[in-house]
Amino acid sequence: MPNVRVTDAGVYVEVGGEWVRVTDAGVYVELKRTWARATDAGVYTELAGEWARVTTAGVYIELELPPPDFYAVGDGHDVAIAGLDRLDPQPRNAGIRITRRQSSHSDEAHQDDAKFTVFEYSALGSVEEYQAVMAQWGLLTALENDVTATARNEDQNWTRFNGTVRRPRMNEDVRWQSFFPRNISIYMVDLEVAG
Repeated sequence: MPNVRVTDAGVYVEVGGEWVRVTDAGVYVELKRTWARATDAGVYTELAGEWARVTTAGVYIELELPPPDFYAVGDGHDVAIAGLDRLDPQPRNAGIRITRRQSSHSDEAHQDDAKFTVFEYSALGSVEEYQAVMAQWGLLTALENDVTATARNEDQNWTRFNGTVRRPRMNEDVRWQSFFPRNISIYMVDLEVAG
């Protein structure tokens, strides 16, 4: 999640791990759907459509962005919302699945183990497009990769999940028909809600 810092030397917005100085009053700095505005009246940050004033000098303010309502991915676990990249093309996803459900005979809730989800692409137009999709997931040269990705949870709310994605297996998770990749399935296993 992006940070804004106010110091005697100026106003700074964190972008990709680096601090960018906002130097002109009234200038907006776009930060992956988040805006920081410096004015004569102070520094403001937009938060879910509302402007919140940053008043404490030298304090890092973490913006609470809502999860995007589309599929996005970032390399590594616990990637902030602003660090996720929209998947293009957008896959299909049937939501969270479980490998095993342990029920209790008492009134306690059941326990779901080994949660996973599957991101599916019905067809891609070329080898290059297939490779671009694999690169988005960090699977172009790796067999598996730790990622943070958005998906709908059990209540159908968009949520960031940590997990491990695996490269599709030929003739099982991806098929080549008429020189085009079809029915591509990218499994994301060991799901946990991202921090």
